[in-house]
Amino acid sequence: MSALALSEFTLSHFRSHKRATMACDGRPVAIYGANGAGKTNVREAVCLMSPGRDLRRPTPDALLRPPEALGL
Repeated sequence: MSALALSEFTLSHFRSHKRATMACDGRPVAIYGANGAGKTNVREAVCLMSPGRDLRRPTPDALLRPPEALGL
């Protein structure tokens, strides 16, 4: 089985993140921050794009930032 690694990761209007970008180089990544900062949301986004099942099995509407958070 071959290894799979992210080289770049970008979120746009996903859960609590308006925009987030992370460059990776194949080494392990540690995500840290205060409670409610969106660490689990980053992990969920990676799970969504990986083979297998999603972390929380949300509905598609639950993944997007609500319109009021976007200023609409």
